[in-house]
Amino acid sequence: MKRVQEKDVEKSVAQYLNMKKYFVLPQFETCEGRVDIAAFKWKSNYEIDSIGVECKATTNPKAIMKTLREQISNYQKYFPKVYLAIPDGGVNKVIKTLCKSSDVGYIAVMSTKEAKVKLDPPNLNPVFDDSSYCSEVFAKAVMFLSFTSIFGSDVLYSSGRAWISTKGKVGFNLVQEADYADFGVNVEDTRKVLENVNEKNLYSFFKNETLKDARLWVAKEKYFGPGFRTGLTLIHKNVTDVKIRDVAYIFRATRSGDTNLHLGVHKEVWKNWQQLDRKSYEERIRRARDELSPLYRELKGSKIVP
Repeated sequence: MKRVQEKDVEKSVAQYLNMKKYFVLPQFETCEGRVDIAAFKWKSNYEIDSIGVECKATTNPKAIMKTLREQISNYQKYFPKVYLAIPDGGVNKVIKTLCKSSDVGYIAVMSTKEAKVKLDPPNLNPVFDDSSYCSEVFAKAVMFLSFTSIFGSDVLYSSGRAWISTKGKVGFNLVQEADYADFGVNVEDTRKVLENVNEKNLYSFFKNETLKDARLWVAKEKYFGPGFRTGLTLIHKNVTDVKIRDVAYIFRATRSGDTNLHLGVHKEVWKNWQQLDRKSYEERIRRARDELSPLYRELKGSKIVP
């Protein structure tokens, strides 16, 4: 019989959590390392059900004990609930005892590749640290959940950096900065977009009263290969400070540069320390989207409100 690989366990667990309507992120980063799978969904209007799952291909009790002590105990600081996922076939009673004594849940992946929960962890493990959770996990989880509730699941996102975007040459995106979450209109490559945009029209949008607290960011970027690019910021200011010469420069640099120009117009939607109710998060994104929609349509060349 073919030996079950760790990636097979991860795939089965991810499929199970997707079926349970969780937003699933592989290789979720914490200050203590990467947990194999993080999953989130709203439990109530005020609480997110956040879980971490460490996946292994072994059923050996000694190896499992080592994982519980040296890895999972670190992740329990960041997630209220943490599971160990392994192939089915070990001594269930022993594995359950080990997991229960560590306040960890247990998921078995069957030979049919179906994942089954054999033991649920407590709703709040005793190692959990609320401050670490709020800064490292919740701040990211609420971004992904709020964005997809409005724009759907057919989006682009990064499990490493807290970033999520609609697809296309012009997109709406939501990014976690150091202290706040930023919602905006994003253009990865102005060469593919600005050729059909009027320079004076674009400048007029920056004078719109609804954008007075937004920021313009422009950088030139160089791609060196998949997942590897560097950039140099050229403009970063409040849109109220944008001059006609700034816009003229953007168009000129777009036409003549040997690198692409990355442009974004963003608005802060909440501070990372804030914990709001679900509807408040979604309302703030909708408000920012509506305020930025005229600019989005101008850049996209579309008259249809997203």
